[in-house]
Amino acid sequence: MIKPILKSGSSKHSSQTKSLWRHSQKIARTPAQGVSKQHQLSYFAINEVSQGKRGAVSTLLAVIGVSRQAYYKGLNREETAWEARNRQLKERTQYWFDFHHQGIGAGNLLVNLQHDDLIDFPVTFKMVRRVMRELSLTCQIRVKKHSRHKENE
Repeated sequence: MIKPILKSGSSKHSSQTKSLWRHSQKIARTPAQGVSKQHQLSYFAINEVSQGKRGAVSTLLAVIGVSRQAYYKGLNREETAWEARNRQLKERTQYWFDFHHQGIGAGNLLVNLQHDDLIDFPVTFKMVRRVMRELSLTCQIRVKKHSRHKENE
């Protein structure tokens, strides 16, 4: 750890040094929110590879840098309400996008999703845009740009 340079006449534990130390401790202790998609996929891969092989789990976890406790906790975790809603929204967004032959944008998708009987929660434009971005969905039909100069002639 790099020690800060103290000015002459300042005490050993100045307020600036203490705040830097507290800030570094706060960053170090901040837990990650939920299980990252990458860790989740690696947990399932380890589970598939290590079937019936002694010591395989420990070796693979050491390579990834994850503890056994985190592995089993992530493997056995239940889907949260937000994740269930997000999964359902992604499925229905993909359905409506394919139903319209990739020719529907976020605004019209929002209208379809709001009238969809399988979705029982409020859907906003931001939610639709986020899901479209995550699924890499873009409308394949573009509105023609008319040149007003040529129409007048």
